[in-house]
Amino acid sequence: MTSRPRLIVLGIDGATWDVVQPYIEAGHLPGFQRLVKEGAWGELRSIHPPVTACCWPTIFTGTNPGKHGVFEFFTFREGTYDRRPTTFLDWRQPPLWELLNREGLSVGVMNVPVTFPAQPVDGYMVSGEMGTPRVDRQMFWPEEVGQAIGRRLKQYELEPISGTTRRQVRRLTRQIAARNEAALVLIDQMPTDVVLIVVNYVDHAQHFFWEERFEGLHAHAQKCNPVLLAHRGADSLLASLQERAGEDCTVVVLSDHGAGPTRGCLDLDRMLASLGYLEFTQTPSDDRSVPSAGRAPQALRPLARRLMKYLPSRLRRLARELNAEASVDHPASRVFSVGTCCSLRVNLSGREPAGCVPAAEREDVCLELRQALSQTEGLDGGPLFDRIYENGELYRGPHVRVGPDLVGVPDGYSVLMTRGMPPQCHWLVSRADGQTLGLPHFVRSGSHRLDGIVGAVGPGVKSGHLPHAASIVDVTPTVMALLGLSTPDYMDGDVMPWVRADIRCTITERPMQRPAVVSQDREAYSPAEEAAVSERLKQLGYLD
Repeated sequence: MTSRPRLIVLGIDGATWDVVQPYIEAGHLPGFQRLVKEGAWGELRSIHPPVTACCWPTIFTGTNPGKHGVFEFFTFREGTYDRRPTTFLDWRQPPLWELLNREGLSVGVMNVPVTFPAQPVDGYMVSGEMGTPRVDRQMFWPEEVGQAIGRRLKQYELEPISGTTRRQVRRLTRQIAARNEAALVLIDQMPTDVVLIVVNYVDHAQHFFWEERFEGLHAHAQKCNPVLLAHRGADSLLASLQERAGEDCTVVVLSDHGAGPTRGCLDLDRMLASLGYLEFTQTPSDDRSVPSAGRAPQALRPLARRLMKYLPSRLRRLARELNAEASVDHPASRVFSVGTCCSLRVNLSGREPAGCVPAAEREDVCLELRQALSQTEGLDGGPLFDRIYENGELYRGPHVRVGPDLVGVPDGYSVLMTRGMPPQCHWLVSRADGQTLGLPHFVRSGSHRLDGIVGAVGPGVKSGHLPHAASIVDVTPTVMALLGLSTPDYMDGDVMPWVRADIRCTITERPMQRPAVVSQDREAYSPAEEAAVSERLKQLGYLD
């Protein structure tokens, strides 16, 4: 190992050329401008659905969710319908850094989502922010990493932004500074052969400030809109990484998915109920099931949720009981929702805790539901769903049973999934109508899309624009090729075409299953930590 890395990967969660290119043209992103001018660049296609929690394990294992086992920000507790946040212990394939360690390369891993708790690695690891309950030794390997960051940063901001107030913009500013400085401190003080960094602040800014993304674009003022602020932060980090790279280092930039405007919200459970596939333990429109004295007015519910944490536990339980929403009656439901996108699971007998659909009827239920969904009207009067995929069309591997049976693509993923829509509303509401009604479901103006970005510059790269999109599953094979390593045969991806042919290696056999690092029965979180992570995911709209 030398003082300079051989390869750096910078992951920018949610980055899209639809935003990056106008910013480059306006002169705001010199780091990206150099990348486009000197290197290879193009689109990087995500997976269905484009959920951060399953995208990054796909990127860093080179396998689809059916092999690596992570489909969502949460998974179900064994034998129940209770959800818990997904952790690093749920990965079922070896991550890239483990493979590189086996080849004698040290790796620095910084802020990759779904990597809590941090695991031993030859190099260092800082767990991803969204699944880390608090800043403590469990998020660092070795512990000296936390000490190195702590000496330079007053606060390593974990909490994501959750709205559009000035306070949230200040939080975003702190988070950008903390992520960038921590990444550079570790590169300078703990040099490794390979560096893998992910920043989430671009995605977070686009969720809440999408409509303002081009405001003041040509003003070149110090103050800019939050989306541009976040992109400037990512570009500053990229430029700093390019400076530290040296001539013999390849720098790769990529995103897990793209972004676009939110057009509406869909209460998925209520839609399933209207189609006859789901039952509630209490009817959402039955006012007697929800005591009116205990329900906060819709506009005040965000404030009420923030105040809840200051109440004694007994009063919190009472408030939740008074605010109870209709819950799913699983034993009576043939289908239930399992994700932040339109991911649906058949309540299959023998597979689910209270399954009511015989295994022999699964295909018929899926076929009937696909037909019903294909005829569901969208916001513009046409079909709501562009396509409805079956499990086998998207996933393959030993863990496909963990995933959804059906995945719908609602209007190019511009329609967000939600729960608890007011009973006086239809289960599908446009963003304009939702804002008029003051519904908190519509605070997020931006949502995920399939097409993200990829770019690279360095000695192993053929420069130029890529006419065809690569896939996020191609990232790990490509990184290994850039390092002169062969691709394990169990991987689903291929080496991207911009890698020079003279440094590619042939495929060799490797063990398919991830070696057991820890007991799979181990709980990653205490109850309090799980509650903290769940609340953070709720603020981002990834949990209801």
